[in-house]
Amino acid sequence: MLGARLAGLQSRVVGVPIIEEDQANAGKIAGMANRAARLLRHHDPAVPALRFQPGDVTLLDGYMGAGYAHPTDKALHAIRYVKETEGLPLEITYTGKAMAALLDYAGDHPGSRLLFVDTFSEAPALQEGDFRGLPRRFWPAFDPSHQARCWCFRSWRDPAFCWKRRR
Repeated sequence: MLGARLAGLQSRVVGVPIIEEDQANAGKIAGMANRAARLLRHHDPAVPALRFQPGDVTLLDGYMGAGYAHPTDKALHAIRYVKETEGLPLEITYTGKAMAALLDYAGDHPGSRLLFVDTFSEAPALQEGDFRGLPRRFWPAFDPSHQARCWCFRSWRDPAFCWKRRR
């Protein structure tokens, strides 16, 4: 959103929340954009003074599912569809849910010019089940014999909520 405005683009940047609203909402996102704009201007006075309001933030709700990192049918469909048609690997937490929202939006707005920005990672995707290529501290998320707290925000408040622990 900040980058688009700095670049002079007339495009609308749309976000897809994957965590609870108390963690990610229009007010918090506008605040982060304002802090980033102030930081940029502090380091380079040539950066224009910009101010964002919550109304400047567009979020497409309804794609989080049961919670952070919980797979949804729409995300799983989007992951399969994009892999088959474009060869683009997506994952269930961020890019799969964002692509599900984009596919729904495209279906409701035929002829729209849309751009999907994959901010996931430049690293090659790990194959399903190849968690041992990750640092050991991530292993408990994939192998229940390794004990660790779940990473989803809600499970910190409600440990029984984590779907990975119930496998």
